[in-house]
Order: sequence, then C-alpha cells, then structure tokens
Amino acid sequence: MKKLLLASSILFLSLHLFAQKTNPPGLDLIKEADLKKDLYALADAHFKGRSAGTLDELKASMWLAEKYRSIGLLPAGDDGTYLQFFTMWRNRIADNSFIRIQNKEFKLWKDIGVAQMANVNFIAPIVYLGNALNIDTNNVDVKNKVVAFEAASLGINLNISLPTWRYSRSVLNKYAMPLALRYKSKIFN
Repeated sequence: MKKLLLASSILFLSLHLFAQKTNPPGLDLIKEADLKKDLYALADAHFKGRSAGTLDELKASMWLAEKYRSIGLLPAGDDGTYLQFFTMWRNRIADNSFIRIQNKEFKLWKDIGVAQMANVNFIAPIVYLGNALNIDTNNVDVKNKVVAFEAASLGINLNISLPTWRYSRSVLNKYAMPLALRYKSKIFN
C-alpha cells in the first residue's frame, strides 16, 4: 500500500511540475467581443460570400492579411505576403446560356436555374417530372436520362444562412437523391 501511495504521489508531483502554469503569451489579449466583431465583418454581405476565385475572395483575403499585419504576425506566404497562391478550376455558366426542354427555351436565372454544375459532357433525353411534390418515385423511370423538375420548398428549411447556395443542395437531397439511389444513377455535383 505504501508503494502504491508513493508511486501515486510521484506521478502527481511530476504531472504538477510539468503542467503549464501560465497561459500562452498573448492569450489574455484575445477578447470575445473582438472575435465576434471580426467574425461578423468577414461574414458580412460586403464580401458577398467570399466565393473562391472572385474579387470578393480577394477583398476578404486582403482584409484578413491586414488584420494579421496589425497584430504583428509576420508574413509566411508566397513572396513575403500573407497569401498562398494556387491553381483552381472554376466552372461558370455564361450569362447568355439557356436551357431548351421539348423545344421550349428557358432563360437562365429568370425561368430556370441550375442547381449543380459538373465538368462533363453527355447526351441523354430529358424527362420533365413536373412539380416535385407530385413526383411518385416508384412510377418514374429516370435511368440514363437527365431529370428536370419544378422544385417545391415545402419541407425545406428556408431560414438558413446563404439560402441561395444551400437551397439547391436541400432540393437535391430531398428530391433527386431518392431517384438516384433507386436507379443507381450518378448525380453530378
């Protein structure tokens, strides 16, 4: 029993001796109000979502680099900056694009929207399923077809941040995934 008590005491003392007794330098300078202010500034509509490869992303990067400089962090990025540059592939839909279904032309972003993009080319018949609320996935054959349907917001949380980005994903998960799983089809996203 004495040996166990001695071993426990030595372990406790060694842990106590090597434990960090003070906070890291500068930790006491970080304030919740400052973090909140910076978070809200970076997430503000001024940067328009900071989409990769856009001027809005560059503006946000410059804002953040200036914050780093103002607190004394030294640059560790490319060419003595706070940034690291890299090559990125970005798909964009041209403003004059349109979609034609059964000889009816739909203007992009006015009559119709594209929920997901993929860098693929394929030729397949388009099947229009109508309003998503009325789709019976048990009676629809979509194998090897491009599917178009009118999205319905019923049952989809619209009270979310970045709704224009997240709504299309919600629609995809609610309506398209059951079809893809049923027919073991690919969904390009």
